[in-house]
Amino acid sequence: MYFPTYHINRFYKDPDSVVKLANSFEYRKPSEGNYPGVRVNIFDANKDLFNYSCAKAIRLITGGEGFSFTAQNSFQKITYNDVKDFEGWIHTDNDSMLTVIIYLSKTNLSRKGTTVYKPKIEGVALQDQTAKYKNNSGDKISDEEYQNALKNNNQNFEPLFTSYANYNSAVMFDGCNYHGAHFDLQPGEERLTQVIFFENISIERIPIVNFDRTV
Repeated sequence: MYFPTYHINRFYKDPDSVVKLANSFEYRKPSEGNYPGVRVNIFDANKDLFNYSCAKAIRLITGGEGFSFTAQNSFQKITYNDVKDFEGWIHTDNDSMLTVIIYLSKTNLSRKGTTVYKPKIEGVALQDQTAKYKNNSGDKISDEEYQNALKNNNQNFEPLFTSYANYNSAVMFDGCNYHGAHFDLQPGEERLTQVIFFENISIERIPIVNFDRTV
C-alpha cells in the first residue's frame, strides 16, 4: 500500500462547467462488463481537463509540483436501469496505485457514495463476479442469480470508511483497498462521476512508505 485515504469537499472551483462539459461527450458501454453504466475517456475528449484534474489530485498529496504520472481518467454515468441493487460489488483496482472518484451529481446524495472495506477474516478472497460482468455488459441474468452472487462476494467484508456523494466532493484511496459503490437511483436519474486510476505516480516521497520509515 502506498497511499492513505483522502477526502475533499470541494474539488473543482466551477463544477457546473465541468458537468456541462461532461454532458457534451459521447459515452460508450464497456464490452468486457467490468463496470456499470457508460464512460468516456477524458484524454481523448479534452486533454486540458485530463491534465488539470490529474495534477490537481496529486497536488492534494504533494502540496506542489515536481511529479509525473500515467493515468486513466474518465467520466462515468450510471442510471437506474444499470444497477440491480443499492449495494455495488466490493472489489479492488489492481492496476491503480491511487483511485480518485469525484462526485458530480446533485440528487439523492445521502445514500450514494463509496465505502472502503476490510475483510472480516484475514486472507479472505473476492468471490466469483461473473454475474457482475454479465449484468454490466447487458447479458441476460436473473435477479436471483445476481443477488446471490453479490451477497456471496460482499458478505465477507466490513466497512471502514464511507465517502458520501456530495456534489463536487472527491475521495482518493490506494487501489489495493477493497471498496464498493452505493446507489440510490430512482427511475430517470443518473449518477455522474469522474474516475481517475493512476497507474503510476512518480513523486519525491510516497506517503505510506515515508510514514513507515524507522528514521
